[in-house]
Amino acid sequence: MSLTSAYFFMKETDDGTRICHNCNGGVSFMATDDIAERTKYLITLAIEEGKRQKAKEIREALYAGAMK
Repeated sequence: MSLTSAYFFMKETDDGTRICHNCNGGVSFMATDDIAERTKYLITLAIEEGKRQKAKEIREALYAGAMK
């Protein structure tokens, strides 16, 4: 188990977009990578889909709890 919390974010720079992450919390430093516009678009879609799935899970859990 890591002592460092995992993080992942995109950062706009003058040269384009970079992703910043710490390898799932396994290390205590930040790694950065330049990404293309298409990759940025796909990452944004994946994040939004994850938010929708989490909202669905929460809604179903609340509904199941209310029906008891």
